[in-house]
Amino acid sequence: MTKRRGRGEGSLYRRGKTWWIQYRDNGLIYRESAGTEKKTEAIGFLQQRIAEIKTEGKSRRDLENVTLGELMGDYLLYFDQKGKRDKGRVLTVFGHFARLQAPELSEALEKLKKSEMTLDQLAAEGRRAISISDAHIESYKKERETEEASHSTINRELDVIRRIFKLGLERRKVHPFRIPVFEKYAPSDPRQGFISRAELQRLLAHLPEWLKPVVEFSFHTAWRKREVTGLLWEHVDLENRTILLPSRLSKNGRPRPIYIDDEIHRILMNQKKRQLADGVRTYPLVFHRMRSFGNNKRKRRPHPVGDFRKVWSAACKKIGLDSLLLHDLRRSGIREMVRSGYSEQTAMEISGHRTNETFRRYNIQDLEDQRLAADRRKHFLENDYN
Repeated sequence: MTKRRGRGEGSLYRRGKTWWIQYRDNGLIYRESAGTEKKTEAIGFLQQRIAEIKTEGKSRRDLENVTLGELMGDYLLYFDQKGKRDKGRVLTVFGHFARLQAPELSEALEKLKKSEMTLDQLAAEGRRAISISDAHIESYKKERETEEASHSTINRELDVIRRIFKLGLERRKVHPFRIPVFEKYAPSDPRQGFISRAELQRLLAHLPEWLKPVVEFSFHTAWRKREVTGLLWEHVDLENRTILLPSRLSKNGRPRPIYIDDEIHRILMNQKKRQLADGVRTYPLVFHRMRSFGNNKRKRRPHPVGDFRKVWSAACKKIGLDSLLLHDLRRSGIREMVRSGYSEQTAMEISGHRTNETFRRYNIQDLEDQRLAADRRKHFLENDYN
């Protein structure tokens, strides 16, 4: 005799060969097709629905009515609360996803960027979050590929979209059974762009005076561009030879102290002299450039370094390193630290890497590293053994 299902467990019945399920939620009776002729699969589908109903007292209707706009708004609010700095990049990802998979959200996101819409208003926009399926994610990947986005870029974008669903799960707005699968592309090989000290000196000879210290500092500290160009004199203690990069400038969200060695000290002292010569001794930024304004070319004011891609590209072409990126200075600086004897942990504290895995993608080993290691081993065997 078939065991009768208990109260609150729902029931099964057949229409033709297809199994259907029936259950109660918030006082209402729901009936829907399980889409299968197998009873075991229908039982599993029914159990999934019952589990959704029991999610922290949320009714099925409450969970199903959460919009994609609401999840995006929650994530942006989370960004503000945590003081994160990549909000612009997140909005760009949201824009791509809306354009390709949820076009009804595109206009709302544009208004949000222009401050013409609040996050509360965004919550009422867009389709239901549960309507986003695995097929939507796969379609997004393919369409971004046709737009010539790299696999690494697409993977980072998928991380953002997946995070809004995970945050919705944490806030009990999304059920785990309704989160789509985000299958990412295999990670690409680390970029191999490097520059030696000798090549750096050749590059500096073709750069304007205001950019030279930025490039030297970037190479020696392996800092990111924003961290270098946003550095203020108030973060620098020349007397005690320390720099404390505040958390708002550090990408990993943590304040980062570093020691001012002789090379960094030389760069900073030269900057002090340059600002004195430019008549901008009280300018707060460590690195600046002088620019004229209006029709009077003689009147010049200090400005942040800003975008210098054209100047950088032209200088790189002159020395035959057309594909060199500013970020390659970070890789080169890290490799030099390790080769000169810095421990991995010390180099990570200076560069701001949080995980060993990411750090090792920057510290790419080559035959020269093996040769140096072999020389150290030979020295040990000849002088220190026994």
